[in-house]
Amino acid sequence: MLKHLKKASVLHALLLATLLVVFADMSSAQSATETPSELVVPGAETYLRAVPEIVAQQATSGAGTNLLINFIDAEFAARYPDPAVASFDALSAAYRALDRDLYSFLLQWPRWNQWLLLNWIQEASINLDEVEQFDYEEYTVQVERRDFDADGEHEWLLDVRSSAYSQLVVVARDGQEYRIIPSPLPYFSQGLSYTFVASGLMEKQLFGDLNADGIPEWVLAVGGYGANGMSAGHLLVLLWQNGQLVNVAPEDDLEGMEYQSPAGGGSPLFPYGVSISFEDEENDGLMSVIIRQEQSDNWGCTWTLRRVFDWDGDHYAFSASERANNAVRGCSFRAAEESMWSHDYQAASGHYDRAFTLLPDENVPFVDHAELERYATARLVLAYSLAGRHDEAAAAIELIDPRPEDSPTLMAFISVIENTLGNAPSMCRAAYEAFSFDFTTQDGATGSPLNTIVGYTIENFGNPPNHPSHGFPLPARAGCDPSSLAGDDVLPLSLPTGGVPENNPPPTEPIPDYAADPYAALNAALDAIREGDFQSGLDIAEQGLQSMQADENVNLALSYVRALTLEFAGQHDQAVAQYRALYLADTDSAWSQLAGLHAESISG
Repeated sequence: MLKHLKKASVLHALLLATLLVVFADMSSAQSATETPSELVVPGAETYLRAVPEIVAQQATSGAGTNLLINFIDAEFAARYPDPAVASFDALSAAYRALDRDLYSFLLQWPRWNQWLLLNWIQEASINLDEVEQFDYEEYTVQVERRDFDADGEHEWLLDVRSSAYSQLVVVARDGQEYRIIPSPLPYFSQGLSYTFVASGLMEKQLFGDLNADGIPEWVLAVGGYGANGMSAGHLLVLLWQNGQLVNVAPEDDLEGMEYQSPAGGGSPLFPYGVSISFEDEENDGLMSVIIRQEQSDNWGCTWTLRRVFDWDGDHYAFSASERANNAVRGCSFRAAEESMWSHDYQAASGHYDRAFTLLPDENVPFVDHAELERYATARLVLAYSLAGRHDEAAAAIELIDPRPEDSPTLMAFISVIENTLGNAPSMCRAAYEAFSFDFTTQDGATGSPLNTIVGYTIENFGNPPNHPSHGFPLPARAGCDPSSLAGDDVLPLSLPTGGVPENNPPPTEPIPDYAADPYAALNAALDAIREGDFQSGLDIAEQGLQSMQADENVNLALSYVRALTLEFAGQHDQAVAQYRALYLADTDSAWSQLAGLHAESISG
């Protein structure tokens, strides 16, 4: 009970103090403090050496430690653009306190590792021209000299590795001081989910002048990530511009240097069937970047996709795509199905006939070739019937033998085809009904109703037919379209889940009510601080402080954010008053200890 009373008194004291500070802001911030205080900007060394104790205090209190870590992370990045002014020991101790396990909550996590690297080089007086490798703590660094900007003076490529972190870092030297060259090079961590690039792999592909401008391009492949049964990767093409390395590869989702294929084949870096090359296709001295990929679909069709990216004077851009189908059964099945959907039954029957003269590609994943062959035979009977070729339909139906391994839906489909032979309209309606399911009573109505996927085409897919992502096909596509019998227009192509999405405008985002959600206010204020928009961060924090629903830790955090953003916004008197109010409200809290770093004579 006493503990709860103390928490309540702290909250009331903090709210009252904050209200007094806000009121004082309107007139004279100095009146909110009994003892005059001056704003202190602690040096990086002082700040870093205070961090371990502050984090430990928060951890023992049972309050939200990760929230505190995020704000220290954001404040340190905003306040100290050059942490090399602090000692390596202070930086390392703070980093260890903040990065408590392999799953790092630090959004600036790679920057902390880069700061450690740079501080060690400076403090240990390492001459990168005289070493090929050096070590510190658990890190090993390989050193390679490269001239990235073609000025005749080399920079250094550092391959930094530890059990939890690895990254390629480019370093240059100004006089006796080293500096890290900004670049989009990713970092890699063992502690993050495989869906993040940060746990994949990266490999250098080429370092040379691709666009004949005299400056080398650096091509790297990043891979080993994905989701939904897919493995994926992309290419970086880095070029020195204005003192930094920039990616001149297109990053558009549809026309970028990206690739993916079903998981389970190939290497983590390049999934199955993916390769890259650099070719001077126009004999003009400009090299094209070419990505080749072997692909397949649910019909068992296979092909090679060749995508070409050319230099346009500013960056690499997608220029052409070529696709060469293989002579396999699945490609004719696909052509036949597309003809069925457009009601061209004569063409469909010709494609089916050709398909049965070809062999299937048994390496296509998630295709039950036996079931697909029997489904296609039934569809051939349907195509013959709708084209008025009843004798050929009767002969084709004899090719379908009973098979107990068939899915129930396929057996039902074959049965209605057999029972309506000679009556094309009845056959079409019955085929439609075979794929019309009552989803309210259907048990386990997810994924394909067959042991393979029919009714639509899906390329380069990574999940089995029964996976919910595939969904049921439209009856008019998988069975038969009765509207074609009346000469109606062809039904529009639909997504596998059915229906064409309406072209509705996106809903308007509601204006956040931070007074009703103080935790959302904290996250939004944190984002504003990271973006350098301190006035927005201040406005959001003040809205959050109006809430009566926040717990003690959130109120303390919001008060600190208010003080911090007041300081960064140049309102120093008000910032000192808020720091002091926070410190006096609960001198035992980690947030109060942070506040104590920012004002002299704060204890009064």
